[in-house]
Amino acid sequence: MKFNLFLLSIIGLLLALNSCSLTRISEDKQICPIDYLLLRESDFPKGTIFDPIRSPIDEKPKESASRSSYYYESWIRESVIRYRSVQKAQEIFIEYQTSIFDPDEIYDTWKAPVNLEPGSISANLYETACGNVKNFGNRCIMLAQYEEYVIFFSVDISKNGVTQELFTDLALGIDSRLSSCIGK
Repeated sequence: MKFNLFLLSIIGLLLALNSCSLTRISEDKQICPIDYLLLRESDFPKGTIFDPIRSPIDEKPKESASRSSYYYESWIRESVIRYRSVQKAQEIFIEYQTSIFDPDEIYDTWKAPVNLEPGSISANLYETACGNVKNFGNRCIMLAQYEEYVIFFSVDISKNGVTQELFTDLALGIDSRLSSCIGK
């Protein structure tokens, strides 16, 4: 009986110590409000028109947000989704990557934006590319996975709207916001 009581005490102590260390790990990790991870209106050029932020996004996890905006002839779409684990975010990233960046009957071949240096994005996984949408024009997309977050950023490129250079600036702004939030 004394042995069982001693054993239960040891197990209880180990569980208490383990829960303290788990609490400390989760307290060290900063969780940013989901809509904070979207670009700010001040990140965009003057004259940009913004739709309201949608949060959560239909049929996505509760921690998700998206917004569309318009700058002259350019439609801009941005979404951030927090999944339950890094592994789930990686799976979703790969699934999106395969469906988005493979040339098909809508998109011609994708090419890396000319002014975005390889390695300039600090995400765990990412792909940025610009392609020609048949019967429309050019579009640039950034797809990125930061820990348990997946980011989708799509911009219609035009002479009188968002250029590839502005797309790059906005993509780097997204990277900076996510990196500072998750401590990369």
